[in-house]
Amino acid sequence: GKLAAKLRFAHAETIAPFAALLDIESACETISPDKIQEFNKVWKCEEIIPMSANIQWIFFYSKSKNEYLVNILLNEKQVAIHGLDNSGTICYYKWNDLKKHYLQKLGQLNIHPGDDMHAYLMNVR
Repeated sequence: GKLAAKLRFAHAETIAPFAALLDIESACETISPDKIQEFNKVWKCEEIIPMSANIQWIFFYSKSKNEYLVNILLNEKQVAIHGLDNSGTICYYKWNDLKKHYLQKLGQLNIHPGDDMHAYLMNVR
């Protein structure tokens, strides 16, 4: 459908934690403390935060379905979101599903729309 918006998020060293928070596969993998010396087997920093790293969300609007699809890219490559079904639309997600996924994730962190994120971040331990 028609391009509705193209958004870019984050820059440089903020990409890695932001990509993990967004559940981007390969960026959100964890490793147990006893395997910390093997972190490079599950986390490839050269793929997640190379020079000129970026995250993009590209919104497409379908008039016939009256819905938005979001294509998510990490460093100009399509990526999947861990824990979110894309219903056969490889790396394209329904906006309502994506929004619900992230609101649930924020709720698990006890963060809600309208919260003062600066205050929240100043108290993270």
